[in-house]
Amino acid sequence: MSALAESDMVAISRWSNSGALLLPIYTPFVFPFHHSKRPRLSSYLFCTSSFIMADNWPAYERPTFKSVDLADVGDRSALEAALGRAFEQYREFTRQLLTSQQKWVATVQESEDSQFPPGAFKEFETEPCMNDSPVDEQMECIDPEISPLYVYLTAEAAEACAKNQRLEDIPATFGDDEVMALTTPPYAWTSATANSIKKKYHKRGYDMVTRGDVKHFIAISSTDSFKHEDGPIWEHTKDGRRFDIVAYGRASTQHIRSRSRRRRDREAHLRTIVTRFSQPSEGQPKQSAPMRNKSNPPTINDL
Repeated sequence: MSALAESDMVAISRWSNSGALLLPIYTPFVFPFHHSKRPRLSSYLFCTSSFIMADNWPAYERPTFKSVDLADVGDRSALEAALGRAFEQYREFTRQLLTSQQKWVATVQESEDSQFPPGAFKEFETEPCMNDSPVDEQMECIDPEISPLYVYLTAEAAEACAKNQRLEDIPATFGDDEVMALTTPPYAWTSATANSIKKKYHKRGYDMVTRGDVKHFIAISSTDSFKHEDGPIWEHTKDGRRFDIVAYGRASTQHIRSRSRRRRDREAHLRTIVTRFSQPSEGQPKQSAPMRNKSNPPTINDL
């Protein structure tokens, strides 16, 4: 107790008696609301185990973002444009989310019985957060730039994450306690991208991941809870809490579609040649086409 100034203890006593906290005994457990070096008392919440909302405080219901389904968008340019629109929708959502958070804080501050140190909800009042509760021990603030990150996984896992709005639905095959996200967008894939992502998982010790397991994605925004590892890799801990999934779908397969188009072009070119040579020259009598061995029909490779 000697570590705290007398004025701080008076503030704690006044706060605990206000009903904002249930504080039967003093405890040294301290939960900071933001990352800084030994902030003043006004930046802390003191409690025995958790921060308990007073009865006269309004309930907080966080708005929900509806994930954009891009499963049917396969063309590269179309996928890039669709993702751009999805993230623009999410930017607008975060503006509305912050407004909702600020309204809640203002209502609590106006409550005649609630007395808490100024700045106790500083992050919740100034930055859009992933948190479902304004009294969580740690706020997860959404990147104001809404920097896109992508997690590559199976179609089933992507759909589950989008449905439940959390990263916890990513199978342990891709990470027991952490999530690997990349800055590599799904519309910038080449024939080697899937193999590269597979190797990144293997390097982290998840050898069961195959090329076929990483052909789908979820698109998310970075937050202050992500840790940069190396190059395009960012890591986030699986904590079971809400996480907005901006969009989900299949990585672009335009390079495969392009090969199919080239094949169709070659087939059309072959038909043109056959048609031209089968027609008699001007003034020449029409001749029947020579018999061919049906067991060995002409192929594209005969050109």
